Amino acid sequence: MNVIASCGKVKIYRCKTNYFSLFNSPYYAHSYGGAIDIYFLDEERVFPCLTPGRIVGIRTVKAASMKKFYHSDFDYVTLIESREDPSLIVRIMHIKPFVKEGEHLNVGRPVGEPLRSGFFDPWTSLHAHLEIKTPDYAFRAKGSLPIDLKIDGEVEGEAVEDILFRVVHVNDFFVLVELEEGCTVRLGEVRGLGVKIGGSIGILDCGFPHYARGGVMLAQGSKVQLGDQVKLGGLVIGRVNGFIHNGARVLLEKVSLECEGVRLRGISAFLSLNEKCLMKLIPLKGEKVEFKKGEIIRLEFNKEGFR
Repeated sequence: MNVIASCGKVKIYRCKTNYFSLFNSPYYAHSYGGAIDIYFLDEERVFPCLTPGRIVGIRTVKAASMKKFYHSDFDYVTLIESREDPSLIVRIMHIKPFVKEGEHLNVGRPVGEPLRSGFFDPWTSLHAHLEIKTPDYAFRAKGSLPIDLKIDGEVEGEAVEDILFRVVHVNDFFVLVELEEGCTVRLGEVRGLGVKIGGSIGILDCGFPHYARGGVMLAQGSKVQLGDQVKLGGLVIGRVNGFIHNGARVLLEKVSLECEGVRLRGISAFLSLNEKCLMKLIPLKGEKVEFKKGEIIRLEFNKEGFR
């Protein structure tokens, strides 16, 4: 069974998992790779157990939001005592649990169904949020341990300057797009949007530029240093301000984005284990979006602001 991430002896296994992210979120644990989000972009509606253990706690928390989109006023925190390391707790959020406290779970066992939490932004897709903690921090916002992604292999592909997408779906909050094959970079089994970083090429993982920070996944031995520029489409979009086990942390620049004249708040770039590399384009409020399914569109940059 494939392992997609780990923290010490605790492993997170791939089970109906095609899209995930360490950095595409405004919340603190995502600022240093202390949480992983597992996305439901292919309409999967049941979240399977990704790490074996025993349910030791379930708590309902308020998640009311003033943001104008349909959402649940409550969220759920589910705690799993790891079978691989009983001294650690796997904390799951944004999943309404089917399971009960005391139950033992194997990988693949249904845990619950995803819900649209009030903690989300309007453009946020359904996902499960996982953190690994010591018991003292299980119900606290901080104290998440760094998560290492299982990324092996060399980089395949180039960080191209002409970035093209194929439109998959359009709704009121975002445009779901597939990154065209020639724009895709592969690192082991992981695929995504390629960037130049220092003397290397990596895969972008972030909400750019709206979350102001993000990450880049790198091959072992990549030549990257603190302060190195990160370039997307030939434009500097950020600089390296730290490192994780298999990547770099990045502070993002303020860059204006457009797609075929549609002004964007930003793009959501995450990591794919699928042949398809799906991403999201987030239009600015009030923008008229008339893209059609299957249409090829181009990402444009404007560092001086919108025209």
